[in-house]
Amino acid sequence: MKDKLRTLGKEMYGAMMTGISYMIPVVISGAIIMALPNFWTGGGAADAKTGLAYYMYTWGDQLFKMMYYILAMFVAFGLAGRPALTSGLVVGLFAANGESGFLGAVVGGIIAGYVTKYTVKHLKLPPVMSSAKSILFIPIITSFIMFIAMQFAVDPACSFLMKLIYNFGVWVEGIGYKPLLLAVFGACFCFGMGGPFCYGMLPLALIYINAGDNVTAAATMVSATSGCLGTAIAVMLFKKKFTQNEKANVPGLFAGWICQITEFQIPFFMADLKTFTPAYILAGATGGFLVGLLGVTTPAWHGGMFTALMASSLPKIVLCILGQAAVVVLWVWLFKKDLPKEEQLEENTEIN
Repeated sequence: MKDKLRTLGKEMYGAMMTGISYMIPVVISGAIIMALPNFWTGGGAADAKTGLAYYMYTWGDQLFKMMYYILAMFVAFGLAGRPALTSGLVVGLFAANGESGFLGAVVGGIIAGYVTKYTVKHLKLPPVMSSAKSILFIPIITSFIMFIAMQFAVDPACSFLMKLIYNFGVWVEGIGYKPLLLAVFGACFCFGMGGPFCYGMLPLALIYINAGDNVTAAATMVSATSGCLGTAIAVMLFKKKFTQNEKANVPGLFAGWICQITEFQIPFFMADLKTFTPAYILAGATGGFLVGLLGVTTPAWHGGMFTALMASSLPKIVLCILGQAAVVVLWVWLFKKDLPKEEQLEENTEIN
């Protein structure tokens, strides 16, 4: 029983990751296209009503809102393949136009995937009608089931949970503890490196972000990039602590910082768990806390330094990024031991 539940959990987690991976380019592209015209309009692109700035803002806004459709469709796709795209689209319609948002898209997408999977397996048709199974009968049956499920169960339940979680965040902010909440998010995103800690916390963060909380968006972006920057600086400063292979990964770390790919931290983390586990947790918490303390915002939660350039305050977000990176550098300096003399000699011999 435990093995079956574990397998089911991995399957659903994998489907959610599939949906998120397809959603991220839509979120980034929409947010950046929407934010760019605010550079030359002083933040007035939405009110322009005409001209390139207004059209760019409108295009970006429309693309950004497509994320729920893409997320729901590809969560379902991750479980049942192409036959689940139509039922996943039904879920996206409710998630985008109702109040269930990210949570509704994920939960509904998982249900749509399993409904489609079951239908494909058990629907038996006469041979003369079998050719129409995948293009007619499965889409109609699964879509109708998901219309009912979303209308009367999933959308209301997820909308209630979304409001509950969001109101908790508002309450936390109201009593002055928002930076601490963002510190928790930051620790998970920096230490998570694309794994369960990262994507386990992401749905909660997206509830706030999709409700218009761009401070949480900034905290997510900063904490998921600056660990790479801090590691790269530490490697360059403390060469006796790292192997030649690790030094060769510095360009990758800078790429991870610029493009928000925390996975570039993994080789360093795996090589020295005792040093980098607390380093990344504390650094991410610092980045999230600083963003909350300074109230800096970004138009999207992904996009790395391309998104950071469009922050509400460039000096403030630079301070948050450097503050988080400094924690990694300081921790490595204090707690990571130099390589043994023999290994240092071998490294120098290989270089020469």
